[in-house]
Amino acid sequence: GSEVFGKPRPPTEIRVNAAAIGGLILIAAGVKRDVNRQNFTDTGGDYEQWLRRVAPDVLELRGRDHQFPHDYTVPQAVRTKVPEEYYSTTYIANQACAWLAGREDQDRPFFLMVSFPDPHHPFNPPGKYWDMHQPEDREIPRAFTDND
Repeated sequence: GSEVFGKPRPPTEIRVNAAAIGGLILIAAGVKRDVNRQNFTDTGGDYEQWLRRVAPDVLELRGRDHQFPHDYTVPQAVRTKVPEEYYSTTYIANQACAWLAGREDQDRPFFLMVSFPDPHHPFNPPGKYWDMHQPEDREIPRAFTDND
């Protein structure tokens, strides 16, 4: 192949069977999208577009003003009313499973990156996950309180 200063030159084009799923952007192999021109504040990304189609009423359940009551004093904790089946993490997992299922009969190698943005501020786990662990039942690692 071509060499630059005695080192192999990287290929100028790579054809792969790949996808990246997660966050606001879903890009699948064979689909071209100009993400620099897309206005995500208007669309809310693929997840919000899906939610608007399948469960538009759930949109009204999001946010601090619509949360279930709780006794946490940290502002980053929001006890969401969004049902687990309509939560963004569930959407991302389902999209990844669908992408894999669509390739069951293919013997070509592939690469799939699935990016789950949670846990992330605000901490708003759906349903059963809010009560799954009690902070007082956890030992705080020494490194958390040590002053380096």
